Amino acid sequence: MKILEKEDEKMLSRTRVSAEAVFGAAVPSKNDVRAKIASLLKSQDSLVVINKIGTNFGSRKAIVDAYAYKDEKSLKSAEVIPRKVRRAEKEAAKKAAAEKKE
Repeated sequence: MKILEKEDEKMLSRTRVSAEAVFGAAVPSKNDVRAKIASLLKSQDSLVVINKIGTNFGSRKAIVDAYAYKDEKSLKSAEVIPRKVRRAEKEAAKKAAAEKKE
C-alpha cells in the first residue's frame, strides 16, 4: 500500500488520506485496509475510518479514501453512527438492564 495524498484537517482533528492498494486475488476487506493505513500513519486501528475503497473492473489496484482521527472524542463528534448499529446498541443495553433486574 502506498499513500498518494495526505491532508491535515485541523478543524476536525483528523487527517484525510488517499492511498493506492495493490492486491492479488480479492479486494482487501475494510479491516485489513484500516490496519495497514493505521500502521503507515502510526495510529490506532480504532481511530481510522475507511470512507471508500474504489476499484476499476479488471484492475488489481484500488484507491482508498480514509480519515485518521487524532483522538476518540473528535472521531465521535465528526462521524455518524449508522442507525442499524445504534439500534443494536440500544437493544443490547435493554437486554442487559432486564437481566440485571432479574
